Amino acid sequence: MTVLIILAIAVLIFAVARSSARSKSGRSTAAPRRPYATPESRPAEPPRAPNTFSHSRLEKFEKCPKAYEFRYIKNMPESFGTIEMFLGRAVHSTLEWAYAERDRRGAPPCSKELDTHFQALWAAGNSQEMRVVKKAMSVGTYNAQGMEMLKRFERRILAGDKTQTIALEKQFRMVLSGGAAFTGVIDRLARDEAGMVYVIDYKTGSSRNVKGPSQSRQLQVYGAWAAEDQGAARIGLRVEDMQGERTLAHTWTTASRSTLISSLETQIAEVGRARKFPALISPLCGWCGYRPHCSAGRASWGA
Repeated sequence: MTVLIILAIAVLIFAVARSSARSKSGRSTAAPRRPYATPESRPAEPPRAPNTFSHSRLEKFEKCPKAYEFRYIKNMPESFGTIEMFLGRAVHSTLEWAYAERDRRGAPPCSKELDTHFQALWAAGNSQEMRVVKKAMSVGTYNAQGMEMLKRFERRILAGDKTQTIALEKQFRMVLSGGAAFTGVIDRLARDEAGMVYVIDYKTGSSRNVKGPSQSRQLQVYGAWAAEDQGAARIGLRVEDMQGERTLAHTWTTASRSTLISSLETQIAEVGRARKFPALISPLCGWCGYRPHCSAGRASWGA
């Protein structure tokens, strides 16, 4: 227990030091994603202006309009967090730390250092408060899964990665027509030796649910913003499928920008006009923190 406390303190010291360094270097000073101690302490996504959308907001409407209503119309917090969410935050935060450390000291952290940092985050976050939906799984199973993902990523990508970091956890806002806006957070923005800029996104969920960037609205819109921000005609899009141990790649070009943005604006307008929010019953209801408030969800899955 003493060792875990010391590790947790070390993580906090690193976060403070890195925040100060970013402020001096001009990098994004947004706080990294962290696991949270309890569902009650896990903040909901900050309230947004009615016409400000994100990938998660649009996806929420697509998967279940009722959940969208609870979150974005009624601004209700979810009743519980899931272990998958907790795992994703811990892995993302560890990778953010790993690249910040690599850039600071000129060499990437080894697998053992990644594991130490990950375990400190895990211990500080109190994962026991998170909901485990899959009956065959446990908190310990997810912890082991996270360690394995990081170990494989270190061997497959991090150890030999020569790309220069432009930004980590980069928040952006894209102004659209009709007073609308799209916001997002890029896990890592990088540039290779030839000058090619890359938008890199980490996915920690089931490999069968991971979309390649050529099929991902999220990555393509992120690429459109990056192209404008970096003055580039082409952007390399990279999805790191952490469970599947694979990189899904696509080159986005500004030639498709007009069609992409037009489609995005149309979708945002349709969601903005919605006045009815029916519940869509699916296996995803088991992971929905709004289920206790949803009569259809309770009838199918219980509270």
